[in-house]
This record gives sequence, structure tokens and C-alpha cells, in this order.
Amino acid sequence: MWGRGRILALATFVVSLATAAAPASGGAAILLGPPNPNPNPGTSQAINWPDGTALFNNSAPTGVRLVAPSPGVVTRWNLYIDDAGEGSSLRLRVMSRATGDSFTMISTGPAEPVQAVTGDHDTLLSFAAHEPIIAGRTLAVQLNHPPSPGLIEPVLPVAETAPGPWAYGNFSPAPADGVTATASVFTPTMGSATQYLAFNAEVEPDADGDRFGDETQDRCLGTGGTEQGCPPGTLAPQPAVEANTSAPAASRALVLPRSVRLTRNRKRLSAVVRCLGAARCVGRLSARTARPIRLRRGRRAPKAAIHLGAARFDIAGGGRRRVAIRVRTAARRAIVRLSNLKVTLALSTSEATTTVRTRRAGSRRRR
Repeated sequence: MWGRGRILALATFVVSLATAAAPASGGAAILLGPPNPNPNPGTSQAINWPDGTALFNNSAPTGVRLVAPSPGVVTRWNLYIDDAGEGSSLRLRVMSRATGDSFTMISTGPAEPVQAVTGDHDTLLSFAAHEPIIAGRTLAVQLNHPPSPGLIEPVLPVAETAPGPWAYGNFSPAPADGVTATASVFTPTMGSATQYLAFNAEVEPDADGDRFGDETQDRCLGTGGTEQGCPPGTLAPQPAVEANTSAPAASRALVLPRSVRLTRNRKRLSAVVRCLGAARCVGRLSARTARPIRLRRGRRAPKAAIHLGAARFDIAGGGRRRVAIRVRTAARRAIVRLSNLKVTLALSTSEATTTVRTRRAGSRRRR
């Protein structure tokens, strides 16, 4: 699908709901992959790869890191896609080059659900992570989708006329952790274009090895722990929320994902909404659970995604405001026992709407 660029961001962030200040920097974060993964969506390509395929950048120009230079933890990874159908998901894979184009799979991150969307080669998916990586290892993204008409199409920007430094590869299907396999590396013919995967990842030091990045995630630097990098019981009991956020095409109103808060009694869920430009931003912020949860106690209790509530906003141009959603009573009863909650915040405004549809699956190349 070609046309006006679409600003639709689905971003997954682990948001600390404690009121303490963010931890001090414990070292320098690094970026694996291109700093600007998708500079010109209008000339990029999108392919619906078979279910279970893993894609990665095999080579890059000088100055672009693809291999971790030191140990740490992946705290966020980003991928541009075109279209995605219902039931699609992505996984981060850590791997190590054996010889040539052979790699050994080291670890696999959790499945990250992807919202169905029709894009213009510029839909950005951004996920928080806690995936350890050591020096010499690199990253791949595994694509999963249901049988036809399932699909998910990662973006492959055009880099330069071949020969050139960029090259990407794939495993189809991706090998299991601990297995060594040879990848297929795309090598363009002379005079055609080189391409790469529109993907990058942020890696932070993790001095205490607790899988919480020392710069943005760990609240107890130097002391390992499972609760935001702290030993159990160190922090005051606070609910934590993992939030997916989406903004419609051409919207000037944006949700700040790191601002999400949930009160201890689960009665209010709030986030800061920012209005870009001079005109006012008027719209609605709604929330639901991102995944099905049990509606009552008991193993046999049914599961369902729950609408939590919504709130309207009217923000002056250039301003920002915390928008509070009063959680519905029935929803509060279902989530009150959860110490960690994953939600989806959807932003709608009077300026634009987001169109979502599903296309027929099948490999497709577009220039």
C-alpha cells in the first residue's frame, strides 16, 4: 500500500509505577543496527515471510554495529513493518556466528503480540526487553503468524547499488536454541540494490546480571533482584503495568508510554498525552487488557480481554496533560489481584483515524 506516510506506533514498554527517581546511569548504552532503520519508506520493500522465519542483518557499513562489543542486556528493540494480520507475533532471538553464514541460536525472547494493521511501510513496533547478550553475539527477529490469511511483513529498505556493505539473511524456519544452522543471505546482482532489515536494538550494561538495564530499568544498581532489579520486598508494593500504545495516522496527539501509572487500588489508570503544533488536540484515550485474563479466581475460570475504561481530553497546542481513566468496577475486580498488568492504550482524535484490514497471505515483493 502506497500513499501518505502513516504514523502508527505500537510500542511496548515496561513501565515502573513507583514514584522514586530513575536510576543513575551505569554505563554507556549501545545501538545494534542502523540508527535510522527506515529513512525512506516510499522506496522500501515488504515481504510476507513464512511462519517461523527469522531475519537478521548480516553485514553493515563501517560505524554500524551488528555484534555486541561487551556483555549487557537488550532493553528495547524496534522493527518497521508494512501490514500485519490478527494473531501475528514477534520474538527476539540472540545468536552467535559459527563459521561463514552459520549461526548458533542462543536464546529466545517472549512472544510479542502484534496488532493487525495496514501500513505504508512505516509502522513502527517497539518492544521493551530483558534479554541478556554477551560480546560477539548478534540479534535476529522471528516472525510468527497463523495460516492463510495470516501475515506480517517486515520492511526491507533499499540501501545502495550493489555491490555494497549491507546484506540481510534469514532462516526459514528458524532453528531452536542450541542448534547451529546455515542462513540464506541475500546477495544482489551487480547493479541492483542492496537491502537490510529495518531493525535495531538498544543494549545497556547489566553489572549485577539481573536482566535489568543499568541505565533505564534497574532501580537497585549493584544488587541483583527480580523486582525492577531489586531483591523482593525492597521496594514498596506497587502495581506495575506493561503498556502497548498506539496513535492514529497523522495525529498530533501522542501518548508518552513511560508516563503510564496505575494506582494501588486499581481505580485509576493514567498517562501523559502531548499535543504537537499550535492547534488544540481533542480526542479520547481508551484502555483494555492486552491479553486475556481470568475473570475470576480458579483454574477453570474463563479468560477474556477486558475493557478498562476511557477518558476524553482537550489539550492546548504545544501542551501536555495527564489523562486519567477511571477503571470500570467489573474490570477492577478482575485485575485487583494482579501485581503486573499488560494493557493497550488506544488514542483517537478528531484529526484522523487508523484503518485496519487483513490481506491475503503470501510472499509479496514491492518496489
